Amino acid sequence: MRSGLRHILQSGAYFDVLEAKDDTAALAALELVEINLVLHNITVDNLENDKALIKNIKSKYPLIKLIVLSAHSDFKLVYDLYAAGAAGMLDKKDEGKILIKNIKLILKDSYSFDETLRKFIMKKSLQDNSPIDLYKLTLSKRQLEIATLWCDWKTVAQISAELSIKTNTVNSHLRKIYKKTAMHSRVQLLEFMRAYK
Repeated sequence: MRSGLRHILQSGAYFDVLEAKDDTAALAALELVEINLVLHNITVDNLENDKALIKNIKSKYPLIKLIVLSAHSDFKLVYDLYAAGAAGMLDKKDEGKILIKNIKLILKDSYSFDETLRKFIMKKSLQDNSPIDLYKLTLSKRQLEIATLWCDWKTVAQISAELSIKTNTVNSHLRKIYKKTAMHSRVQLLEFMRAYK
């Protein structure tokens, strides 16, 4: 897997790759070299250490994007890894193009979890009343702007004028916002937004 992944990442000059044989070597590398992205391969038998490593990296290097590679998509596991600081979870079985696309998405200050996992993380966070940054998980920067204005009881026309975009664009974003957040009304969306401000 490692050599195959290294080949995918280095082909097309997407990334320079630095590989660490274990957690200690990974932490040492972070101190020596400026790194933007960490891909961490997790295993079922080492989950607690994996979560601890993710928390450790995110506390020392908050700007680093951390992506988990796994063959498992257990919802609780994904939630725990997200809460620890992972910006995405990629399936080891995905094609190279999908891996590259998701890694680039994460590097653009976003998150990469499939829709089912996003909804689970959101609902679990709301149930637990946990302070997870769900905005980045679900909404793009533009969608967050529109959702904020919408929750300030602005009309579509007012949002359109304020952001200098067409009303059709505002409506399109609102449909996506409702779908991504699994909310069904402005009041529900307002409660969601208040919970995570």
